[in-house]
Amino acid sequence: MTSISTARNRPALRSAVAVTPTLLLIALASGCTAGNTDDANSLENMTPTINYEDGSLETPSDQLTLTWDEETTIGYALSIATSQCAGARGVTYSPYDRRDELSEKAYTEAGVWSPVLAARFGYETIPDTEAKESVIGEQLSEEDVEVLRDCAMNDSSVKLFADIEDDYANRIVPGIVDNTVVNDEARESIRQTWVDCMGDEGISIDDDSFIPTGVGSMSEEASIEMALKDVDCKESTGFMEAWATNLWDEQKEYVIQHASEYQEFRSRAEPALEEARHVITNYEG
Repeated sequence: MTSISTARNRPALRSAVAVTPTLLLIALASGCTAGNTDDANSLENMTPTINYEDGSLETPSDQLTLTWDEETTIGYALSIATSQCAGARGVTYSPYDRRDELSEKAYTEAGVWSPVLAARFGYETIPDTEAKESVIGEQLSEEDVEVLRDCAMNDSSVKLFADIEDDYANRIVPGIVDNTVVNDEARESIRQTWVDCMGDEGISIDDDSFIPTGVGSMSEEASIEMALKDVDCKESTGFMEAWATNLWDEQKEYVIQHASEYQEFRSRAEPALEEARHVITNYEG
């Protein structure tokens, strides 16, 4: 039986991209001619970003539109600007920083794979932070909500960030999600390598899931021990690298076809991101 690895602080794997997302998008948007074939190939060869510490996974579609850090930075600045606008009108609205909100940041569609998160939570759902729970529980009257709407429509700082957030959440992301061509055969093949590894450890898996049989009735300690064995199998089989590569393959054609759309979006998002960092710096002192 394979022993549980003690090297739990595995460094993040980062994609190596020779040129910036904006330059790649400009190249693709202008058409793949002899002059920009190398840039087009660079986009084809971009690889996902896998972070084994915080359990996050980003494909090049994120890198070319907004990464988690970029989107949540703009979101935090939007929250600050809204709080300041509302405060000037007598409404209390607490800024919320979700940049380190693991319950949202971690990629969980492939089960447990981060050694750090496995050691903390096992198979339990990653809990929300107190900050998120506080924001969710914050009570706003209809009049307060109307003030927030007015801020979003008429306060220039709020509108700058709100427009980017709205476009990203309601157009960019749904477009990618809805047009991802899921390769069930490839996904199952990758999953099966992990299932076989777990089977060699005497661990069975429930149906087509990523959950070992009996986890629900285990103690917290036993669940964590099982999760760490799960992570070892995913590491030894190269599961996440294969899974992330396939995920990008499923998105790639659509993303390349919409390069001009993403170029236009980035041209608006980058100034907003710069301003967002300025707003956060001023707010936090």
